[in-house]
Amino acid sequence: MKFDLYYLKARLFPAILTIFIPLFVFGYFFGSDELSKFISSLQNKKIISGIAISAILLLPLAELGRIVGKIVEDGQFSNQSEFPTTRLLLKNNDGLSSDLKEKIYKKVESDFDLSLPSKKEQEENIDDSKKRINEVVMLIRAKLKSNKFLLQHNIEYGFIRNLIGGSIVGVILLIINMFIFVYINNGFALAISIAIAACYLMLLAFKDKLLNLYSESYAKILVQQYLTIK
Repeated sequence: MKFDLYYLKARLFPAILTIFIPLFVFGYFFGSDELSKFISSLQNKKIISGIAISAILLLPLAELGRIVGKIVEDGQFSNQSEFPTTRLLLKNNDGLSSDLKEKIYKKVESDFDLSLPSKKEQEENIDDSKKRINEVVMLIRAKLKSNKFLLQHNIEYGFIRNLIGGSIVGVILLIINMFIFVYINNGFALAISIAIAACYLMLLAFKDKLLNLYSESYAKILVQQYLTIK
C-alpha cells in the first residue's frame, strides 16, 4: 500500500468522511466492554473509545469502500468500455473537434506505434474499437503519470468515486448502528445515525451525475495534456 498524495486525498479522506464517522458514533455511544475497561482510567474515555474502534477498522473498511466504488464505476461505465476517455476518442463523438482528434490519432501512432481504429472499423466493430481505444488510453495515462495537473484531476475523480463507495459502506454501518441503538434504547444516538445516513443517501442519489461530471473533466484534461508533451 503506497501512502502518497493520491492515497491521502482520494482514498483516506473519503474513508474518514464516510466510514470513520459511523464507526466513531458506534464506538462513542456503545463501544466494547473490553476496550472501555482498557481505557477506563483515562479522561474522556468515550471519545477515546470511539476513536480507537474507528482507527482499528478504518483501513480495511476504507479498502472495502474503494472496492465498492470500483464496482459502482464498472456498472456506470460498462467495465471501462464507456469511460469518457474512451468515448471521447470515437469518431462519432462530438466532444472534440475532428482536427484535434486527428492530431491525437497521429500522435498515438508516432508515440506507441499503434493505430487507433478508423471510422470504418468503429462502424463495423464498435466493441473491439472501444477495447483498442481503452488500451491506448492506458498507455497515455502511463506516459503522463508524472503530470501534476493530470494528477490533481485524477485525485478529484478518485475522491468522488471512493466517496460514493464509502457512502454505501457507511449507510450499511449506520443501519447496523440503528438496530443496536434501538436495542439499547438510545434515541439520541439513533437520531444522529439517521441524520448521517440521510446525508450519505443524498450523495448517492447524485452518484451518476457526479461520476459523469468528474470523469468527463478528467478525460478532457488527459487529452489536452497528452497533446502538450513531446
